[in-house]
Amino acid sequence: MNKGRISKKRRVVNNNIIMLTILTFVLIFGIGHIAYANSAAKNSYEKTYISYEIKEGDSLCSVADQFKFPGLKSQEFIDEVKTINNLKNDTIHAGCYIIVPVYTLQ
Repeated sequence: MNKGRISKKRRVVNNNIIMLTILTFVLIFGIGHIAYANSAAKNSYEKTYISYEIKEGDSLCSVADQFKFPGLKSQEFIDEVKTINNLKNDTIHAGCYIIVPVYTLQ
């Protein structure tokens, strides 16, 4: 009978240690993620617009790489440019002008 009690107590202790370890990892990584999100939120960008002349070899993707701010997905930037310029598809031509949003860090 004594062995059964010891074994049961040992399982409870082991389970508690496992639970505390998991909780510790969740707290550490959760706090790290919150700290990163807060530091990213501190960076604010001002959006202005420019007229950009399309050069030979340019694509909406290359324009996005040149003007989008870090953290913004290229496709989101491309969709905004297409909306602003009333573009039906991704085709652009050298020598033409498009309105492009420009983000500057404040």
